Order: sequence, then structure tokens, then C-alpha cells
Amino acid sequence: MDMDIWAIYSCNGSMTPRWGKLANGCGLDSKHLYAWLNPDLVQQLPIGGDWRATLILRGGVDARVNTIRIDYRFIVTDDNNIQIYLPEFGDATPTVDLNLRTKRPISGLNTVSGHAVVDACLYDGYNTNSKRFTVRVSDPQSNSGAQIGKFFVRREGGTAVQNRIEYKVKTRMGNLGETNHGSGTPVTFENIDTAEIRAVRLPNIPFPVVCTPWPITLETPEFSQGDKNAGRYSGTLRLEFFPSTTAP
Repeated sequence: MDMDIWAIYSCNGSMTPRWGKLANGCGLDSKHLYAWLNPDLVQQLPIGGDWRATLILRGGVDARVNTIRIDYRFIVTDDNNIQIYLPEFGDATPTVDLNLRTKRPISGLNTVSGHAVVDACLYDGYNTNSKRFTVRVSDPQSNSGAQIGKFFVRREGGTAVQNRIEYKVKTRMGNLGETNHGSGTPVTFENIDTAEIRAVRLPNIPFPVVCTPWPITLETPEFSQGDKNAGRYSGTLRLEFFPSTTAP
């Protein structure tokens, strides 16, 4: 994305700084040209990322021309819009079905398993220029005993093993590989600036940005339906995202 940001210039430091392009020079008696960028305009860059600009100064007398090139680099992070984006749900609260299905009858009982994939994309506020991402996936209720590190949906009103169904969480960070998650254990991915990317439009950001695809797979191992009490099962999966958002 290109954007015009005009410099402020002043000749010899004595005249009032002016906006725009310095088309006519400072005159033969000038010894100094001062040029700088208005910080207010830099803050108007629409998205975070690694922005580049070039200032070219040409001056001289008669046929003698001197050219000076100055390259600018702006590292802009949009910390207010760092997010885990779920395209299927937009800005709504997501509700995901584990897609439990009957596998086959065994002695009159049904064996059940499930597989679901949630499309997700990680936006670091820096247009995926971060060097690393740390993510943490957790079940807030799995905080004691044998449930630590695991993920469950639970039947309303019950706490026994017959009232909870365990599932596994696996994610993929594009070409950086696949990870099996334990509840509450942070995982760090390096070399994010080399990972696969996707252009998306995020809520509250007027221009397209680049995020890192991060599909989440929810896998429910086989279990006998007769081993679980009938009722409504639900749970919470917490996703946390900590990008480095520091200059390379």
C-alpha cells in the first residue's frame, strides 16, 4: 500500500516551515535546507507494518547537479487491533460444535467420536512482520486433579467422569508446522515473517491487512455413548495470542 506523506521544509532555518514539494529550491544565498515529517501525518498511517519512504534532494548551479537520497523507515505497530480473527464468526461470540458422530454399534452400544476445524487467523498489528508468536490454548475449568492440561465439554449439573467428554486441540501455523496443545501451556512459533499469510478485512480496520493462518482442529477420541450421562454438554476454549511486535 502506498501513501503520500509530505515533508515540512525550511531554508536556512529562518523562514516559516512550509508544506509540500520544494519545487523552486531555497535560492542561491541559501546554505541550509531543513526537512522533516509531521508526526501527526505519520500517525495517520492506516495500518501497522514496515513502512518505507524516500526523500530525494537535487541542487546545483548551471550544469553541476548534486543529488542526495534519504531513505526513511517507519516501524508502526497497531497494538489496539491485535487479535485472533475467526472469519466464520466475524465479531460475534463463536459457538463451535464438536461434530460428534456415531461410529459403529458394539454390543448394542454406540461408539462416538468427533472432528471439527475452526478457521482462525492471527493479526499481530504489524502486518505479520513479527519475528515470533506465542499462543496459549486452555480450558479454564481444567485447573485441578486429573483434568489439568486437558480439554473437556461437561454436562450441566454434573462433575463426575460420566459427565464430561474429553477432546484434543491441535493447531497448524502454516509451513511452520503442527502443534498438539496442552491446556494452559504456552507455545512459541519462531520465524513468523517467513510463514504463510492471508489478506483479510478485519473489524474496525478500514484497509485490508495481512494475518497468519492458524486453523484449530478439535478432535474427540472414540468413547462409548453408554459411558456418559444423557444431557447437554458445553465448555469454554480460551485462545490467547502474544505477538512480539518488535522491529526485526
